[in-house]
Amino acid sequence: MVAYLMFVFGFCALVQILFLLVYLISIGFYKKKEKREQSPVSIIVCTRNEIDNLRQNIPLLLEQDHPNFELIVVNDQSSDGTYEYLHGLKKQFTNFKLVQIDSVPNHIQSKKYAITLGVKAASNNKLLFTDADCTPNSIKWASEMTVENSFVIGVSLYSKRRGFLNLFIRFETYLTAIQYVGNALLGKPYMGVGRNLSYDKRLFIENNGFNKFQGIVGGDDDLFVNQHATRKNSEVVLGEESLVYSKPKTSIRSFFIQKIRHLSVGKYYKFSDKIILAHFALSYIMFWISGISLVFFEPSTVLIAFSIRLGLLIAVFYIASKRFGERFVPLMLPVLDFLYVIYYISGGIVSAFSKKVRWN
Repeated sequence: MVAYLMFVFGFCALVQILFLLVYLISIGFYKKKEKREQSPVSIIVCTRNEIDNLRQNIPLLLEQDHPNFELIVVNDQSSDGTYEYLHGLKKQFTNFKLVQIDSVPNHIQSKKYAITLGVKAASNNKLLFTDADCTPNSIKWASEMTVENSFVIGVSLYSKRRGFLNLFIRFETYLTAIQYVGNALLGKPYMGVGRNLSYDKRLFIENNGFNKFQGIVGGDDDLFVNQHATRKNSEVVLGEESLVYSKPKTSIRSFFIQKIRHLSVGKYYKFSDKIILAHFALSYIMFWISGISLVFFEPSTVLIAFSIRLGLLIAVFYIASKRFGERFVPLMLPVLDFLYVIYYISGGIVSAFSKKVRWN
């Protein structure tokens, strides 16, 4: 039994070390490309009953330092005064468009329907997406994210708040970003986040938008990237000026529901991407489980392996935080690392059997 555990532990340790080394190198060698001519861009925000977030963030979006942009807000059946607020902005700004939704067809999920109408209303080929609760970190955000590639993958982090839940949310978001950024930089883009993502209207129309997964809740960002982004047509943009912050959940329940929605769409990824992600997730989980099981039999071996992996994890977080534009290497990283295993197991089980999830 001990020999079997040693084999599992050694194999998982090796896989984890290789993954972390690859991410350390790919993100560590990222270099920002020189400034290029800015394409006209349509910024699209979909909202439902988020009047306070809109009042905070719409002015920041309208202040973007970009030579040619329009802001399109799609109001999906809000009942909190959103329409009146947005209608007033429409009268003030010539580059502001309001798309009003009063009902949604049964065959398509509401968020995807809202995005589709926003895309159709766009005057420009280059589209830039964010959410109503998201705050650009700079007035240069739109300019940074509108390069010529069909897909531009940016990073969105969660704002820092007091409490352990916020620390874990930020850790989980960093680890997710490290994976999709690291893979994209290696020429294997598999997802993006709709809080900070750009792609071409032409590509959206030619591929019939969300037609292949229009009834699935979630996936309006990562599934579209997963299906159509390639080494040649995608680019990663990192840095303080391209960063977007989002409001974090404030309860474990709301955070867990959000993550179940995100995890539930992973089953629709390309097979090759599912293999890569499965190797990372399973080796992560089994490294901890087998390591804890062995600690009383081979304490020195377990300690050495844990120390090497933890050192690499700290290095990856340090390098990633520098590239992303926000320093984040918490002292409680080993605790967060262990809790992530529990979160991943429970979230994966629930998402595998969840059918009823919603946008907002």
